[in-house]
Parts: sequence; structure tokens; C-alpha cells
Amino acid sequence: MGYDIIITSAARHKTGADKEAVARDFAAAWQPAAARGTKIIVVADNPGVSGSALQCVTRLGFSVKKDNCATPVREAFAVVDPLLKASTLVKGASLVDLRSFYCDASSCPMVIGNVIAYQDTVGHITGTFSQTLGPYLADAIKRAARLR
Repeated sequence: MGYDIIITSAARHKTGADKEAVARDFAAAWQPAAARGTKIIVVADNPGVSGSALQCVTRLGFSVKKDNCATPVREAFAVVDPLLKASTLVKGASLVDLRSFYCDASSCPMVIGNVIAYQDTVGHITGTFSQTLGPYLADAIKRAARLR
């Protein structure tokens, strides 16, 4: 008995230096399941966080209204996410990318919807932000599961 759906993700900065090779390795791992008809849903890694953005939001006197603590998009995505490429290498794999919930065209704010989004510079999101993001992630996964 196989699986109906595999949902997978990975931290971009923990996958090795050769992102092309990593993408091929991910695809090779998923391919046998996809060949059996399993839907592969790939959840892209969330944006990176700069040390200055984290310091901004955690400093004494921080104000949601007055301070714009954020990581520039070019820095947040400076490390390539091999999942993006890997998802294109497996026929029928679907990518769920929540970038639009984290960033606008120029920056990825530390506070989103009056909630602190990140708890560290490794990219771990806070429990509260996870709860606010959860329904959107679930909807995106449901849509992706119907694509094939």
C-alpha cells in the first residue's frame, strides 16, 4: 500500500552548498513515489532573517507602529532554495510557496499582521505566527493536492 500524498519541505541553508545537486537528489528521492501515483507536495522554505531585523524587533523600546524591522528580499532569498528546482524535476509535483505571506516586493518584515513572525535568524517562525499562517498553508496544500 502506497501513500496518497507526500508533503515535504527542507531548510534551504541546511541542504548543502551545491543547490543544483541537492535539487536533483530531492527529485530522485521523490520520483519512485510519484511514479506510483503519489502526489508530491513541496512546501518551499520560508525567507531568511537578518540579524539586524531580529535585533530591531527584540530591542527595548521596539514599536510596531514606529519601527520597520525587516530583511531585504535580496538578503532573505540570498541562499537558493533547492526545493524550487526539485519540484520542477518531478512530473506532477506541486510547489506551495508562501512567499507572498512573508514579503512584499522589497522586504520581509519581522511583524506581519501585528504578530512577530520570526523567533531567530535561522528562520523559525513564532508559534503565534504559525497559527495565523496555518489556515493559508492548509488551503494551499489542499489546492495542490487537487492539481494532478
